[in-house]
Amino acid sequence: FFACQFLEILTKVKADLPKDIYDMVIEFEKAEKLNPPQEKRAKQILTEDLMDESEKLGIEAKARLGEHKPEIKT
Repeated sequence: FFACQFLEILTKVKADLPKDIYDMVIEFEKAEKLNPPQEKRAKQILTEDLMDESEKLGIEAKARLGEHKPEIKT
């Protein structure tokens, strides 16, 4: 029930907003997606760096799993 009410309110808001305000909202949302903050824009992430980091995390995860293996007493 509440999910339907929420969706109904969202569709009404879109329809009830004045055209100029609606256009400004859409423009703002697009600008935020297309123009990320400066610190995100300047940083490059290389695939090689991601692969190295992934390997390091994998090794660390295996080591931690090895430390926490439960002992089975028979």
